Amino acid sequence: MIRVRMPDEDITFTDLIRGEITFRAGTVPDFVIVRGNGVPLYTLVNPVDDALMRITHVLRGEDLLSSTPARSRCTATWWTSGSPSLVPEFGHMPMVTGEGNKKLSKRAPESNLFLHRERGFIREGLLNYLALLGWSIGPDRDVFTPEEMVAAFDIRDVNPNSSRFDLKKAEAINADHLRMLPVGEFVARMVPYLHESGHLSSADPQDLTPHEEQVLAEAAPLVQTRMNLLGEAPAMLGFLFEDDHGYEFDEKALAKAPRERRRDSRRRHRRAGGPGGLRRRAPAGGSPGEGWWTRWASSRASPTARCASP
Repeated sequence: MIRVRMPDEDITFTDLIRGEITFRAGTVPDFVIVRGNGVPLYTLVNPVDDALMRITHVLRGEDLLSSTPARSRCTATWWTSGSPSLVPEFGHMPMVTGEGNKKLSKRAPESNLFLHRERGFIREGLLNYLALLGWSIGPDRDVFTPEEMVAAFDIRDVNPNSSRFDLKKAEAINADHLRMLPVGEFVARMVPYLHESGHLSSADPQDLTPHEEQVLAEAAPLVQTRMNLLGEAPAMLGFLFEDDHGYEFDEKALAKAPRERRRDSRRRHRRAGGPGGLRRRAPAGGSPGEGWWTRWASSRASPTARCASP
C-alpha cells in the first residue's frame, strides 16, 4: 500500500469561484493512492489522467471541495517535477437544490434533460434557465440568447451560494424564448409534438399536407403568446385537425353565455351536421376533417369558438 503524507503546514489554493481557500494543517489525513495488491486508486489516476489530457480547468460541485487538498497535494508533485503547466485551476460550482431545499438528485425529474425535452422545453429556454442557477448576465435581466451568454459568461462571476431549481420559473423563461422565435420556426418546432399526438401526418414540416400547413400558419400566431411548452400544442391546436363529430356541448361553459349566443351556437353546429356539441370525444377513426377549421378561420370571434372546450 502506498500512502501520501500530507504536509505539516496549511494548504492554500485559489478557487475560481470562491477565491482563496485554506485548509489548516492536520485537518486533512494522509491518503492512499495504491492498494496493497498494486492497483492504483482514483486519487492517483485522476490527476495523472488530467495531466496526460492537458486539462487546464476542473469545474465540479462544491460537495467535492473537501477532497481538493489531496488533489492539490498530487498536483504539487507535478509542479516540483518541472511541469507547472500540468496543474489545473479549480472551481467548485454552487449546489442546486430541489423540493425542500435538498440537494437535487440525479434521479429527480428536474435532472432529466430528456424529460424536459419531452415536455416541450426548447434548447434556448432551458440553457437560459440553467445558466441562471448561480450566474446572471446583468441586473434585472433574466432572458438572453445562447450567443449573449457565451459572450458574457465568466466563471469568476458565478455566485458561490446554492440555487433552487424552480420549475415554474424555468417554464416562464422557456415561454419568453418561444415568443422570440419567428412564426415559421415556432411552427417547425411544434410539428413533432402534434405528430406524436396523432394530429399531423408527419413529424417533418416539409412533408405536411397543404391543409395542415394552412392551419398551422394561421393558428400558430394565436397560441404563440400563450404557450409555455411545446408539449401544450396538442391541447391548444389539436381540435383544429379533428372532425366536427368529435365534439359535443359543454353545458356548464355554455350556461355562462347569454341566451341568444347559446341558441346561435346550437344552430350553427346543427347546420354543420354535428351531433350538437363542441366538447372533444374520442374519434371513431378516419382522417381528420376540415369542416371545423374552415368555419373557425372565417369566423374567429364566433360564440361557438368561445364555448369550445377541447
